[in-house]
Amino acid sequence: MDGRARRRLAVALAVLGGLLALGLAVSLFPYHTINHDEGVYLQQASLLLRGRLFLHPPVADAFRPWFFVDGARGLYAKYAPYPAVLYAAGTALGNARLALFAVGAAVVGLTYLLGVEIRDRTVGLLAAGFVLVSPLFVVDAATFLPYAPVAALNLGFAVAYLRAERTGKTGWAALAGALVGAAFFSRPYTAVLFALPFVAHAAWTLGRARSALRAAIAERRRPRSRARRLATAALGLCGVLVALGYNRYLTGSAFVFPYQAFAPHDGLGFGPHALRGYGHDYTPAVAVRANAVVVWRLLSRWVAGGLLGSALAAVGLVTVRRRRRDADARVLALAGLYPSVVLGNVYFWGNYNLLSPDFNATQGLLQYLGPYYHFALLAPTAVFAALGLRWLRAHVWPRLAGVDRRVALTVALVACVLAAAAVGGALAGPLSRNAANTAEYEQGYAPFTGESGPADAVVFLPTTYQDWLNHPYQYLRNDPGYDADTLYALDGVRSLAVTAAYPNRTYYRYEFRGTWVPTDDLSVHPALKRVHVTRGRTLTERLTVRVPRGSDSASIRVATDAGHGYYALNATPGNHTVTLAVNDTAVRVGGVAPASSGTTRALPVNDSDEVTTTVYVQRAPSVGFSYRSRLPVGYRNGTRAALTPYVEACTDPRTCGGGAAYLPGRVDDRYHVNATVAGR
Repeated sequence: MDGRARRRLAVALAVLGGLLALGLAVSLFPYHTINHDEGVYLQQASLLLRGRLFLHPPVADAFRPWFFVDGARGLYAKYAPYPAVLYAAGTALGNARLALFAVGAAVVGLTYLLGVEIRDRTVGLLAAGFVLVSPLFVVDAATFLPYAPVAALNLGFAVAYLRAERTGKTGWAALAGALVGAAFFSRPYTAVLFALPFVAHAAWTLGRARSALRAAIAERRRPRSRARRLATAALGLCGVLVALGYNRYLTGSAFVFPYQAFAPHDGLGFGPHALRGYGHDYTPAVAVRANAVVVWRLLSRWVAGGLLGSALAAVGLVTVRRRRRDADARVLALAGLYPSVVLGNVYFWGNYNLLSPDFNATQGLLQYLGPYYHFALLAPTAVFAALGLRWLRAHVWPRLAGVDRRVALTVALVACVLAAAAVGGALAGPLSRNAANTAEYEQGYAPFTGESGPADAVVFLPTTYQDWLNHPYQYLRNDPGYDADTLYALDGVRSLAVTAAYPNRTYYRYEFRGTWVPTDDLSVHPALKRVHVTRGRTLTERLTVRVPRGSDSASIRVATDAGHGYYALNATPGNHTVTLAVNDTAVRVGGVAPASSGTTRALPVNDSDEVTTTVYVQRAPSVGFSYRSRLPVGYRNGTRAALTPYVEACTDPRTCGGGAAYLPGRVDDRYHVNATVAGR
């Protein structure tokens, strides 16, 4: 195969990588993945398309997206905008997923060029093919996560740097600096870890060039190696300055990154770390253990062929160690990525968050999206695997020349079958697991797909993971102008402020039974319910619940933000009704008696509040179920307002508190709950 044919094949592999990323993004991840960062980047991309960095929702608390910081100028994303710029460009061309085609093609194509710089076009082709069938690339390149886009920048830097070293051209060195600067702006720590081995190579070669430098000065020639280093450093520094300026504009301090403004205890280092209610003491022992699990999964599950592919890379590394030519210093710089990235990630607690709290690799994000913080090691592993395969071809295949042809053919066939099985086995697991998640998402998002979705509407979403939009419902995002045909807002006490901001829209509430966790064994059964605003000087909620036969006792708890009370309910089988009359200052409970002398029928209620009524029915000691009603209320100019109550029948403790919506037909007939509101 001549050089032109190899180049054509390289282009074909790159295009195939782009098509693979685009195809899987459409077919495997139509509702995105279980990593809710995707919604952050897509929301950021929609902002950039309008030339903005800040969101200004009409009701900030009701429209705040996940991972957006509440700053003085508005809401802004905690991530740097480079990936979002790509997705915005794709959107401008017709679909954000077009950017994934470009990223996938770039990663494969740049891996080929890296192999060419390290050895030759054959190594480049083998390395590109290795990346193309690696699960880490196949899965992550099809997502709106930043790891593949940033890897493309880092790979571009490596190729440009190595080409500058080979050709002596300052232009390539300048390009390397620009790319590493852009990578720093995108993900600073990732860029630093990737650049370190090349910085070490630059320092080492400068040290060796001192004598040449003296000769150049004596001859009044400008030392080209020094010029290359200065070009790379200068443009790389520009990226650092852009990052600091971006910080200054958003957070008010050049040295406070947006992610620190969002969660000050989320980031690098050992010790206590926390991210919005979740935290852990990230000790060195925890760090080493977590990263050992992650790296092992990378080498055994997430590169092409699993352990077989990693073994080939190990062979390639060993052959590099045995070579002593000066040109191989560049190869050693590439090999230096292993200690740099692996050891550097020990200092970052994000890898612990890929696992379950007991370091189980089969129950966290790692199981579905792979060790994406180590994405930088994929291309080097591919190059060294290609070198290892070349070495085996050169040293093992000739020894089979004297062997019987049928035996040699059998050995080759067995090797091919094993390789195909290893590659297929490595790919099958992640693809099937993510396909199962997508099936769950398809069921959960059913009310919003097709032509049956709500129009000219506001949809109130449950606060499944605290008070954030797009977490977990990242498929349901708002336009930055908050003027789209369908708007999404958080349910609860804020809902009445939203209805006041959009008085002429139709209102819905998204409810479901089950859990919004696609990885567990419970399915989600959704419904989109029409809700209304009721107004009056006094509002009365009539809550009717059914007590089934065999119940021992029943009790009621009514709570507002200002107080709560307990009441006794007759446990005789049948339907029972409780009334809750809400006026300007209190909610009065009727139809039941206080459970103790310390409880009154009237409880204080704030102007903006939520009246929550919980009915607990006991069927045996420590065995029972509950009904619950949540009534959002507001008060303005002497008038109370309320949104249709949310009601649930919690018969499975795993779904209580948001996943037990009462949906007729999904609940056993022994259980029934209904709530209505009237004003006067």
